[in-house]
Amino acid sequence: MDPVKLWSELANGYLWAIVLSAASFGVIGALLHPPPKPSPAEPDIPPKPPDANAPDAPGARSRAWDGLAGAVAAVALLYITNPTTGIALVGGSLVAGFSGTAVLAGLQTRILAAVATKQAAMATRSAQDSNRIADEARQQVAASTRELVVAKQDLDHLSRAIASGVDVKPLVRDLRIKQGLDAAI
Repeated sequence: MDPVKLWSELANGYLWAIVLSAASFGVIGALLHPPPKPSPAEPDIPPKPPDANAPDAPGARSRAWDGLAGAVAAVALLYITNPTTGIALVGGSLVAGFSGTAVLAGLQTRILAAVATKQAAMATRSAQDSNRIADEARQQVAASTRELVVAKQDLDHLSRAIASGVDVKPLVRDLRIKQGLDAAI
């Protein structure tokens, strides 16, 4: 991330005009969505109609949250779709605002899927690295085992020679040469 480039983009007034337009149309779209119908507390008593102008009315608070969700959804959709015309901006923002929480839930699902895919790729890469390291270790163990078998055979041969009373200096010299050591005894 280049902070200078980011700052210059954020300082662009046209960017903020487009974001504000999308958010505004998102709020309008959210307010076009019909409010949920209140459920009565008692089925026998008809509910009192809420005063839509009262600031503490549950419907007003819910509509404010709907408007905020519509604005956020419209700006998020603006980021995802990058509309190229004014009609696309207005239409997309209105639709995103109308279905605000559904758009946000869809974007959340998309982001979570991308994160899960990246985590799966990292786990696969880690497993492949572990398998490669295990294969290298198996190869090293096999090579060491072969060297140990040869060394044991040489030691057995030398032990038999000592037991039979044979001069072992030539055998030791041959073993030292075989191992790449100085042959002098």
